[in-house]
Amino acid sequence: MDRLKFFNGLKGNGFSFALTNNGKIIETVKSDKNGNIEFPELVFNAEGRYSFSVYEIAGNDSSIVYDDRIYDITVSVEREANELVANVSIEKDG
Repeated sequence: MDRLKFFNGLKGNGFSFALTNNGKIIETVKSDKNGNIEFPELVFNAEGRYSFSVYEIAGNDSSIVYDDRIYDITVSVEREANELVANVSIEKDG
């Protein structure tokens, strides 16, 4: 998943984000110099519906307003022509 973090109109570097499953953090990453984030690829070995959330981890700088939105990610894995295929949908709260 890619996402941009903007800071005062400039792209932000080093902001932290968490990927969670059932409330448990499974991965954290930092934004790059262009504001993008990228989580490692997830592997699904079975059909099903998998739910994740992504959010920014607030830092300690009181001059920054950290983003408190949560992005809900649903991955639906289905078998098509003897292969597992993942379809991803993303919704944000607010």
